[in-house]
Amino acid sequence: MRPASWRGVPFFIDEAGGEVGRRYEMHEYPQRDTPWAEDLGRAQRRWSLAGYVLGAGYMGTRDRLIAACEQQGTGKLVHPYLGDLTVVCDRFRYRERDGEGGMCRFDLSFAEAGTPGAPWSSRAAGAAIRGAAAALVSVAITAFAGNTFRVAGFQDYVAIDAALDLGRLASILEGLRGPTVQLPEPVSIEARRRILALAILDPASVPPETIAATVCDAVGAFADSVTPASALDGLDALTLVTFAAPPNTTTPGRLQQAENAATLTALVEQAAIAALPGPVSTVPLMVYEDLVAVRTRVVELCDRVLPLATDAVFGAVDEVRTQAIAELNVRGATLQPLRPYSTPFPRPSLTLAQRLYQDPSRDAELVARTGAVHPAFVPESGLVAAG
Repeated sequence: MRPASWRGVPFFIDEAGGEVGRRYEMHEYPQRDTPWAEDLGRAQRRWSLAGYVLGAGYMGTRDRLIAACEQQGTGKLVHPYLGDLTVVCDRFRYRERDGEGGMCRFDLSFAEAGTPGAPWSSRAAGAAIRGAAAALVSVAITAFAGNTFRVAGFQDYVAIDAALDLGRLASILEGLRGPTVQLPEPVSIEARRRILALAILDPASVPPETIAATVCDAVGAFADSVTPASALDGLDALTLVTFAAPPNTTTPGRLQQAENAATLTALVEQAAIAALPGPVSTVPLMVYEDLVAVRTRVVELCDRVLPLATDAVFGAVDEVRTQAIAELNVRGATLQPLRPYSTPFPRPSLTLAQRLYQDPSRDAELVARTGAVHPAFVPESGLVAAG
């Protein structure tokens, strides 16, 4: 046993005890005989000590112990049976009797201090928009695989034309990707694999669900395999892609051919919206105007695809738009707006960066922002980041 003390003030022990266990919230429901004990985690550990101080100078020790118990924050308790504990003293009672001269008894209650801070929640970057995009993919596949896209039971040219449209989409995606040497090779290879899967699809032998899933995968892989700015440009272009219907729609086969083209057009548009989470979460935002530009573009893209959307798809697109705006607002909460600058004559970008920001390393930013034809001749006036 070790001599007991609290914040270095010694005392003697008569009795020591503790309280441990778990926290439960008890739920009892009407018309149900079985309750539910919800486990909320381990309960805070508590210790109680009954002790005393005595001797000719006990009053000084008593006063020091009282002051130690009233001191703010955690302290070290030397427990005679448990050793050193970091605790808080939340209750202290003492008493003195005439029949016990030179002695003060007390009851001390200590509680586990733990670590600072309570559980807190924050928005996980990109999580909400990715969830909304996944929901959009699901409803888009369902809408595509309904009674609208069909090749079975029609002439061969219906399936052939659908396969040609899928091949055209693969070519469009490959053209939008362009050079991809700036990205890791596995990403580029996976994107090409998924895009080429479009070109070998045979609508006559695979279900519509497979076609829709392959289209969504290919569009998503395209967005992942280019820079965020290029992805936004490409997804913008995909919402403008239209697969042409045959000029003559007087026969059932031609009518279905036109319906397949319209359905594929709608699916590509919706797949483009579902691929927004990546670029929205990673596109560089240097100033507040960048945030406004990207946010405006996202709203325009979502609005553009709504005319061909079913009710379920309409709601899913709206949720993607809502979460994308929320994501951008969080990312741009501390962005500064552009501000004008002026100089008597064109200056080198290094000089102007030092003058405006006291940071010459931002010269490339100035060249890009002002559209300077040469780093040595930044225009006399323009708009640059505020700080």
